[in-house]
Amino acid sequence: MPIRSKLLAALFSLSLTCVQTSAALAENQTQPVRFIEDYAAQYNQQLDIDITDRLSVFDFLFSHLPGKVTVLPTEGYYYFQFYHDGAHFAGNMRLDIKDRDDGILHFAYYSVVSEYGQEFISNYKPLNAEDGVKVTKIDDLNYSISFAEKTVDFALNDLRDQKPKTNQLAPDEVLIGPMWDESGIPLFLVHNPKDRYFLYVLNENGFVPEVYVPHNYASDIVIGSRTAFGYYNDQVHDRKILIGVKSSNVEGNNYYDGPFDQLPDNFIKGDSLKDALELVYPDLKGQIDRYGNFNDFEGRFVIDAYHIYETSDELIAHQDCKDQGLVGGPLYQCLSFAGFEQTYEDLDAETLTSDETLSEEPEADKPVQDEQVAPQSKPKEDQESKKTE
Repeated sequence: MPIRSKLLAALFSLSLTCVQTSAALAENQTQPVRFIEDYAAQYNQQLDIDITDRLSVFDFLFSHLPGKVTVLPTEGYYYFQFYHDGAHFAGNMRLDIKDRDDGILHFAYYSVVSEYGQEFISNYKPLNAEDGVKVTKIDDLNYSISFAEKTVDFALNDLRDQKPKTNQLAPDEVLIGPMWDESGIPLFLVHNPKDRYFLYVLNENGFVPEVYVPHNYASDIVIGSRTAFGYYNDQVHDRKILIGVKSSNVEGNNYYDGPFDQLPDNFIKGDSLKDALELVYPDLKGQIDRYGNFNDFEGRFVIDAYHIYETSDELIAHQDCKDQGLVGGPLYQCLSFAGFEQTYEDLDAETLTSDETLSEEPEADKPVQDEQVAPQSKPKEDQESKKTE
């Protein structure tokens, strides 16, 4: 069963926003090109902070925020990075939908290391009024945070007007909600209750910061040159379906490790996600809340309806879904599960849609880096825990 730990997710995360000096921060917001002097200035800065003290670091970071910020990722992470004493640090401030209305701001930072380095700082603390941090709800998507006589407005990404274009949903598909991934890629989380699958569909309502490269051997597959996300080009519904994420990005937990950790929390209607999860994965019944968080322990179920691939040749399994002559729901179901340990080639359409098959107990948990396994058996604690550039 794939689980991602809330604590580990908070402890370590991807960094998107550079926090330096006030002047440097203002400059980076408007400067389209950064040169070597800019990087050198970061590497050499020595800040007036105690890097081991959580509140000292938070005070430094918070003091450099402007009066209003926008939290783009849809699970409420506001990411940052900075340099101090020759070391690179990253982390996040998070307004988690589970407890932000209770006045909690999750704060985490850690030392970023190379493949051969060793982490020496890893700090996390849920901040509240006892720490001098006051979180006030303005409305569903706007909060103010006060600390040390300063108040910053946090605006959560408002995607309420984002809907798939006409004909972009196949028959029986329903929209769970719009997403904004930390890779900068906007997506829709889609569910089909009849054929029981999830899809991540690219949101192309506006500009998408990506250049697509055709697959060498699969005519309906393209790969993003920036993110290495693989897509099936669904010509029937004029949409791109996410089918692959590069394994090296998953193992590195960087910007491009996949959208599993940026679900549309703020836009989920009622129990629609919970009901969909329990339909596709019957073993979850009674175990999760409306967001997919487990009731009895910290963690959240992972919807990784795509293949984690080492080489692009592995994505050919998704092309095979179409080449087998599958159409409609069975085709999209195949795309959702293709490439996993239990491949679609081993199943006919009737078997793949049966309760017995989808609720079958998987093998013991295995780390992602060992091999690609079916979604219901892949743990995510380590994979989500540390995100770096």
